[in-house]
Amino acid sequence: MKFRIRATSPDDRPGIVTLMRAAGLQIDANASHFHWKYWQERADWPGARSFVVTDDDQIHAHAGIVPGAILWPGGRATTLHLIDWAASPSAVGAGMALLKHLGALRESMIGVGGTSSTRRALPAVGFHPQGEASSYVRVLRPWRILRNQARSSSHWSWKALPKFARNAWRALRAPVIESGPWTCAQVGRADLALLEDVLPRATNGSAVLERSVAGLAYFLDCPIVPVQIHALRKDDRLVGYFILAFAGGQARLADTWVASGDPMQWRGLVQCAIRTALLDDEVVEIVSVASDPALALALAETGFRPRSSDVIQMRRKVKTPGAAPIDPLRFQMLDSDALYLPSAPWS
Repeated sequence: MKFRIRATSPDDRPGIVTLMRAAGLQIDANASHFHWKYWQERADWPGARSFVVTDDDQIHAHAGIVPGAILWPGGRATTLHLIDWAASPSAVGAGMALLKHLGALRESMIGVGGTSSTRRALPAVGFHPQGEASSYVRVLRPWRILRNQARSSSHWSWKALPKFARNAWRALRAPVIESGPWTCAQVGRADLALLEDVLPRATNGSAVLERSVAGLAYFLDCPIVPVQIHALRKDDRLVGYFILAFAGGQARLADTWVASGDPMQWRGLVQCAIRTALLDDEVVEIVSVASDPALALALAETGFRPRSSDVIQMRRKVKTPGAAPIDPLRFQMLDSDALYLPSAPWS
């Protein structure tokens, strides 16, 4: 049987869904969601974002990508993050062949999370640890968690009460939301260019994933979850931005940046994000992901608690002479599919 690797088109959606379901993966089969993830044009990325291994009659493996670039002082390398990677057990080697094909397209590849088989497979094809991404949560309305769980379950369990008590205690102990001199305002598509000067930059030996106005505009089109971009100001001076996505009672602090290493400014950003999330009456918790010390410290100091951690794995081509090590790599929800995945269980 002769296989070939090619980019996909909307006509491949049924075959991709069938493959992923057969592999035991939960998949959102909505046509408009698929189109946005893989085939909607992106001004910041003209290439394909979904690939398959096929024998023309059947799809044997699939992988999607979140394209990007890594910046560090004095350097830049193109990269991609794998999503929706699945292969048929009957097509031995198809998944690995696809992975190697994608690796040849960019200067590096990133893998965070995934199924247990994915985590085992990545080191076998040259991925190495490049830091750790930790998820954090702050409960905002514990009583609504209890209400929502009661409504969503036909079999009420009193075991939910101790969990409610724990969440209520954590919410009561969390710091008061006081953003002080920092204010924020939602930014629409027409005004995204205002953020150009406060997009992430590599400083002090750190490595960040690149952002662009065109890339941010793409996420505003997300049909899966509502996405908001907010500009952060201190004393009426633009100092950063953050992105919130809203999914099933959960606000996701999906991307953050302050053009300063001042911990007070990072705390001000997180406080503004919490205050903004609370404007939605349905939000019961706010979550975020941090792999860098600045954001991790700001989350801890504003009442977030760590929930889980994942190793950031990276595969790079031959190193550029003199290139700085990319450690730690700043990784956010926006750099994967965590922005729009179904909500995780409430705390």
